[in-house]
Amino acid sequence: MNICILSMQRVLNYGSLLQAYSLMKILTHMGHMVDFIDIEPNETENALNHVIHFKEAKKYADKGKLYRFLQQDDSVFYIPSKIIAKKKVAKEQNSFSAEVLHLNFNNNSRHYDLCVIGSDEVFNCMNDTAWGFTSQLFGNVRQADRVITYAASCGFTTVDSLNEEVLKIIINAFTNISAFSVRDANTRNFVYSITHSEPVLSLDPVLIGNFDDEISKCTPRLPKRYCIVYAYHGRINNADEIKAIRDYCRKQGLELVSIGGTQKWIHKHLALAPFEVLKAFKNAELVVTDTFHGTIFAAKYSKHFAILVRESNRNKLGDLIRRLNIEHHQLDIIDSLPNIARIAHDKKAFYSLIDSEREKAIEYLRSSI
Repeated sequence: MNICILSMQRVLNYGSLLQAYSLMKILTHMGHMVDFIDIEPNETENALNHVIHFKEAKKYADKGKLYRFLQQDDSVFYIPSKIIAKKKVAKEQNSFSAEVLHLNFNNNSRHYDLCVIGSDEVFNCMNDTAWGFTSQLFGNVRQADRVITYAASCGFTTVDSLNEEVLKIIINAFTNISAFSVRDANTRNFVYSITHSEPVLSLDPVLIGNFDDEISKCTPRLPKRYCIVYAYHGRINNADEIKAIRDYCRKQGLELVSIGGTQKWIHKHLALAPFEVLKAFKNAELVVTDTFHGTIFAAKYSKHFAILVRESNRNKLGDLIRRLNIEHHQLDIIDSLPNIARIAHDKKAFYSLIDSEREKAIEYLRSSI
């Protein structure tokens, strides 16, 4: 069968790229021909989704960021290093997009038997994205005869947060989807509220995918003993958090490195290809993260890790932590970092859960396709 995936594969971050790759690999191993199609903005629909307040909030948030930035003694040195790091990472990620995912804008003019929407926050229409609100992400896919979803997420969007016009468009678009798979409780409630049918709850493709061959071929240059801080650019900026992480690493003789986003207080940033990132997580002595996919990478590959849960992502990250049974790695109080860091990850229990979830995911895809 000719299948297209509609996801966030053009978003240059490790989580978006690796979830797209993993779903492509799973479907390919099932015997299908797989391409990616791109999100098509719809100006008329987006005009109905009144999210201007997000832009205003961002404007004021940026002013706060500027103030905090100017308080940093090393800001002058951080700007060029951040630019260089982002360019190196973008080069690796663009190469991955072209050579591994084989992204092609011409695919949107082709026709497919089936479209799989997902994974990632494809239903998060309240987020102020570059493409805005488009019913294509909710099932109006002109390139395919049939549409299903896999591990789709609406992020922080809820039915109550939608205005009447947008909700009507989503209700209509959802009628084109023959099977729903979602990745979190909030999205399950979102889909059920609209369709009155219970969707399948599935894990992110990175969790159920197998990257052993890809990792074995990687030879990144890594420090001997190190701690990874994986977060968005500059997000770990609380003085107490910085001190706790620095103090622990100094006492344990670990070199601090950042992956993903740069942090002003970490001087070594690893600009790696996506598969190299997984190897770096596998070899790390400790991982500290506050992101969804950072938690997935750590749970799948790291020996020791600590998860910082923010109010901004407590919904999706808290749900993931509970589903993976890794609550004991959650860092609620920064002073407890030494205790959390000493907890060895129960890989046996974790992979037993993943094996079971992988079987469910494959069965869902087989029956839905």
